[in-house]
Amino acid sequence: SPMKRHIHTIMLLLLVACLTCGNVVHASADIFDTDLVEQYEVAPRYKKLLSSSASIEIVESTGKVTSGMSAISRGNTDTLQVTLILQTLSHGKWEDIKTWTASGEHTITMTKYYYISQTGTYRVKSITEVYDSDGNYIESATRISASESYS
Repeated sequence: SPMKRHIHTIMLLLLVACLTCGNVVHASADIFDTDLVEQYEVAPRYKKLLSSSASIEIVESTGKVTSGMSAISRGNTDTLQVTLILQTLSHGKWEDIKTWTASGEHTITMTKYYYISQTGTYRVKSITEVYDSDGNYIESATRISASESYS
């Protein structure tokens, strides 16, 4: 719903504001709805990764899917290599339909569009790999969006 999406946007803005001023707010998970936690999880257990997310939106009338992700690392010279995957549920298993990759330093966002014609259930998966300035692998994080159905 638009209201829910509006709340999501406000929460994301608040979260980004908190992250950028360096005070990571440790909020208990129960104040977020589950969709938001799935899409945008603050990651205290990572050495370098401040946050990473995966999101999906489907326009029912056209079958246009918006796949999105974002990630922020603590170090300005860290390299983020990201993979964004659109998946569909087929015979009880998630199968990849389309994969995109990108890389950037410190902060990265990716928004990709794809048109689907088949009814079904879809989701987006994002994989973020962090490398230091010397190219050494540090860690990886996987995020899964909420599932959306298309009919």
